[in-house]
Amino acid sequence: MREINHADAGQWAHASQRIARLRHFYGSNGDAVRLAELHLLTAHLDFSRGRFERARSAASAALEAPLSAQMIEAANLILDEIDRIEGLSTTLRSTGRTPNVELARRHKRLRGEEPDVTPLERFRTALARGDRDTAQRLAQTLGIEIELPSAAMSELHVLRAAAIREFPFGTHDLGAVRWRFATRNRLGHWSEIGSLPPIAAMELDRAMSASVPDWIACSDRELLYIDGLSRWPAESRDAIAALFHTRAENHRLRRLLEQEEAPAARASAVEGVVGESPVMAEVYSTITRVAKRDVAVCILGESGTGKELAARAIHRHSSRRQKVFTAVNCAALPENLIESELFGHVRGAFTGADRDRAGLIETSDGGTLFLDEIGEMPLTAQAKLLRFLQEGEFRRVGDTVNRTADVRIVSATNRKLDTAVEEGRFREDLYYRVRGVEVALPPLRERGNDVLLLASHFLAAERDKHRGGAASFTPDVEAILGSYAWPGNVRELQNTIRAAHALAGDARAIDVEHLPERLRQVSTRRVPAGSYQDAVLKFRRDLIEKSLAATGGNQNRAAALLNMSRQALAYQIRELGILVRTT
Repeated sequence: MREINHADAGQWAHASQRIARLRHFYGSNGDAVRLAELHLLTAHLDFSRGRFERARSAASAALEAPLSAQMIEAANLILDEIDRIEGLSTTLRSTGRTPNVELARRHKRLRGEEPDVTPLERFRTALARGDRDTAQRLAQTLGIEIELPSAAMSELHVLRAAAIREFPFGTHDLGAVRWRFATRNRLGHWSEIGSLPPIAAMELDRAMSASVPDWIACSDRELLYIDGLSRWPAESRDAIAALFHTRAENHRLRRLLEQEEAPAARASAVEGVVGESPVMAEVYSTITRVAKRDVAVCILGESGTGKELAARAIHRHSSRRQKVFTAVNCAALPENLIESELFGHVRGAFTGADRDRAGLIETSDGGTLFLDEIGEMPLTAQAKLLRFLQEGEFRRVGDTVNRTADVRIVSATNRKLDTAVEEGRFREDLYYRVRGVEVALPPLRERGNDVLLLASHFLAAERDKHRGGAASFTPDVEAILGSYAWPGNVRELQNTIRAAHALAGDARAIDVEHLPERLRQVSTRRVPAGSYQDAVLKFRRDLIEKSLAATGGNQNRAAALLNMSRQALAYQIRELGILVRTT
């Protein structure tokens, strides 16, 4: 990647426009790697024009994505050079170990081991040494407009950003300034946001209880650190502390208000989960109640019952719904990688760890982490997960520094964890920690008329996806769907409907011949003879006939009167042989 070393404003503007178009293209394709490379191009462009604050922000953003070693070295060089220009005596991020000659020479110049050759190199060296007069003279020759922030400009920038940016602030929302904002909850656990990595809780406690340079208490449980804050005037320090406290308090109150204004629990309120049976109504009620509190939730159910959908519903109905939801299947991860996947690792922690990497717990900060099949988690990872659940702290693999994250853990299993505890495959202390509130998802065979409701839902989805095809089921198919045991539960039903829709082609309805062989052999349920069964059958028939008579044969209104779905009523009418008369 060649740095732009000319001062032609027209070409600079043209390059910026090309980058903007490429950013739009790669953004629409979701290509994170190419977007990161564009951040690096932007950083080089802004650096060459003297826009150091913008260059720092772009280079930092580039380093958040996986890049090649040379690109990482280039981004680190920009950050190192800006640090020198701003008079910061930080440790060099760049290493100089690169086959790229230009990058290696720039690193040597930073260390004072390489002479300046071009005017641009002399310009950079003058800036790094604080020789503003020489830098200004060379800038005029090169046509560069330097943006060197003064202390007052830096204060104003931070105050303005803290006032207009959305809270909680992102890593680069305050520009190039190094900062962290820590909040302590009622249990004494700290959580942090900012551009600096988290520090130990004892350091935060010390900063709260004593006067530490560049720290200021925003309240009795809030701490703010800004690099160079001690040099700010007292009025500016008080203003930034009050501003952070106000933004944090408003954010907390807004979350409480949104939580209180959540709609009452009802079947249609749990988006993404379909069902009207009494057992599912109880599941909906439990989900909407526990979602409002950060309690541990363990979802129980057979494979295919929709445990991840229930976990997503808990996330959507919680105060964390604006943050990320991350799902991980513990059974699908190799035992030697699950710790790295959850907690992250540092460079050199194991073979192949060529750079630091944040784990799912760290990247899900503020959101929800769903651990599916938690019973398959190795015992070593269980111990680290227990510590995180108890203390809110964790360590990356190979690291010695404790980190914190505010993550809600929702787990799921299709096995009985108490049996795993007895067999020594699951820690007893973790078992009592994660099970908290248990949400038991019933198997599909126990959900009654939900089978037809789900089948119609999946069929409608297939029609929308393929813009046509069968729109209904024949009575025989409905009888079969209601009689089959569905060992694979909702997942099996969805795949069955998908295959049947494909086989039906242009037919108006899915017939028995479109079903797989295992379903064609199903004997539909018949009500056995006997006084009790006869009485129940007569009661159902009379109730439905009276409802149809009261609504003039309108099945939609009759279904509403009976508090059941239109599809379920149609199934009952066909099963009981009721003749519908319209008036």
